[in-house]
Amino acid sequence: MPADELPPRVTYTAVLLGATALDKGNRDLFSLGGGLGVGLEIYVSPLLGIHANGTFVMLTRGPGMSSTTWIGGGAGPRFHLGTSLFGDETHNDAWIEAHVNYGASGGIRRPGFDLAAAVEWEVSKGLRLGPVLRYQFGSDPRDSNAQLATI
Repeated sequence: MPADELPPRVTYTAVLLGATALDKGNRDLFSLGGGLGVGLEIYVSPLLGIHANGTFVMLTRGPGMSSTTWIGGGAGPRFHLGTSLFGDETHNDAWIEAHVNYGASGGIRRPGFDLAAAVEWEVSKGLRLGPVLRYQFGSDPRDSNAQLATI
């Protein structure tokens, strides 16, 4: 991003998600799924933002159980690498982030964390599109920790 052009102070995101369970327990119970996510980022500097998100994911019926949903939210830092990767004169971006999160699935409340990385290409002044890959971990009080990947 050009040095004289700072990002907006606050940005909003909306995402469509594909999802799969990564831990054996949930992989044995559920099939693939999908969902929606929304986010808000407050820029601290052109390279650092504080990002918060909310996610709704549904995993479809698998061989072991009917479908389940995950509803959660999180917040944490997002580091922007676009200038380093694409040059100073671009509005394309790449970022990595980590959230502390909290959510519920199947009646079980789970604290946890997630890690994500993305590449975004500017389509127009207010719109960027690109893939996001996210790993989510939820601590389970029954010692069967939930792990989820979304794209």
